[in-house]
Amino acid sequence: MLRTTRQAFDKRQHFLVAVCIATALLSVFPDLHADELFRFHSDTPMRRFITPFFDENGVKTWQCEGETVQYLNESRFNVRKLCITFFDPQQRDKVDMTVRSEDAVVSLPKHRASGKSLLTVTNPEYTIVGEQWVWEGKHEKASFSKVFIGKNANVLFYDR
Repeated sequence: MLRTTRQAFDKRQHFLVAVCIATALLSVFPDLHADELFRFHSDTPMRRFITPFFDENGVKTWQCEGETVQYLNESRFNVRKLCITFFDPQQRDKVDMTVRSEDAVVSLPKHRASGKSLLTVTNPEYTIVGEQWVWEGKHEKASFSKVFIGKNANVLFYDR
């Protein structure tokens, strides 16, 4: 029993070391692509995760949370109970927008997420809901993201 526990501890320790190395590589080599990090994957889902993302100055610009994340391939993963929080670039502690869905497939290299379940996008000025959706993040020189909703789309605008 002690040997099995020790082996399990060693595997967890090796995994944590791999994650630390990946984080260190990203900070030293910022041009390293996200798909290169997915070499550290598992066949079992990770539970209750929060992953922050930073700009070139080290400021947290958004974060991705989920109940579980399951590796699909080198550049895609499935997230249950997805919640992406975007922060206001002028007021870094202020939430600019929140994106939620029960089930989503996310591709970091393509800056894209999609799903069939209900999507809710909330912002101080509007709320968008719908099903069968595709989210495209900001690309170079773009000042906005795009969301395409295929079914049951509703938008509510708020007076300011």
